[in-house]
Amino acid sequence: MTADHGDATGELGRTSHSIIIFPEVMRVPLIVHLPAEMRKKVVYDNSRISTLTDITPSLYYLLDHRPVIANPMFGRPLFMQTKEELQSYKRNDVFFASDARAVFGLLEDHGRYFYATYDTPAMSMLFDLQNDPKGVHNIINESLKKEYDREVIEHLHAIGDFYGYKPGVGSLLASAP
Repeated sequence: MTADHGDATGELGRTSHSIIIFPEVMRVPLIVHLPAEMRKKVVYDNSRISTLTDITPSLYYLLDHRPVIANPMFGRPLFMQTKEELQSYKRNDVFFASDARAVFGLLEDHGRYFYATYDTPAMSMLFDLQNDPKGVHNIINESLKKEYDREVIEHLHAIGDFYGYKPGVGSLLASAP
């Protein structure tokens, strides 16, 4: 049981559920029940950050469709036969994007640091979720903003490359007179 995002319901002065990215929007429970016999055959680490993209490779793995391709675009299995195999599917960060406007986020260092950047009004925030779990105290500075913005652009390029998107080719820009 899970959802694609949470909701900001005003407790911290933030409202909405898909046009902002804050801890309360990105933290969504994922509850998986495996029958006892199946649980005996797998290992897992419930402290690892997971995303919706991890559900499909997890199901494939549990259905014996292996090996699961190691690619960040495809997610990673949440269950494996050995701890070593589980650790072989590494994730350095999680990239977030709003479905309604240009808002992007990065969750790094096993969920400790969360960066969000917005188009309008232009603003960027960095939170140390270990010391500030609700994301109230923005610790961004210009140097960190440049570094995180570079990472956001790299993620956008990786997604564009994955889907074969080339700016101007097959887009409205290409058909402009």
